[in-house]
Amino acid sequence: MKDRWMYLLFPQMCLQQVISSQPDAEQLTQQPVALVRRSSQRHIWQANKAAQNSGVLADMPLITALCLCPQLQLLTIDAQQQAQMLNTRASWAGQFSAFISPDPPQGLWLEVASMLRLFHGMDSLHRHIIAQADAEHWSVQTGLGQTPLAARLRAHLQLLPATDNHDLPHLTVAQLQQGLPL
Repeated sequence: MKDRWMYLLFPQMCLQQVISSQPDAEQLTQQPVALVRRSSQRHIWQANKAAQNSGVLADMPLITALCLCPQLQLLTIDAQQQAQMLNTRASWAGQFSAFISPDPPQGLWLEVASMLRLFHGMDSLHRHIIAQADAEHWSVQTGLGQTPLAARLRAHLQLLPATDNHDLPHLTVAQLQQGLPL
């Protein structure tokens, strides 16, 4: 059975978008920056490379992050902004699939089997998606699978495409939890 689904994961979508909307965006890209959700400002949600290099990680308590990195710049995002960003990505993905389903907070499912003929195969479709995401300066991780869940797991875990799902039962519980955030 051929892969039918593609999952697009935009791991730093919100952080990248919020930074780029700041007046001092160029400076912020060089500094440690973390994003917190307006509804729960006690934990880090996303952190850029500079913050990660200082030990700041997602889900870390805010006070711990500030102790590790006193110069950490904090930006906030609310659920409406987050949904709008994902909807923008979904509209963009409409050029690659007729059926798109958002998977908040930062993923999209695309039914791609029906588009293979138009794009002359999966490799070509995949190259188009990556090229267009690069043109938008969006980082994206993709996963292909026979089912939406298999595609999501492959994207989150950055697994190579497989001709079947026989490799998925060999995943550890930790890997499954990473690919299936609750």
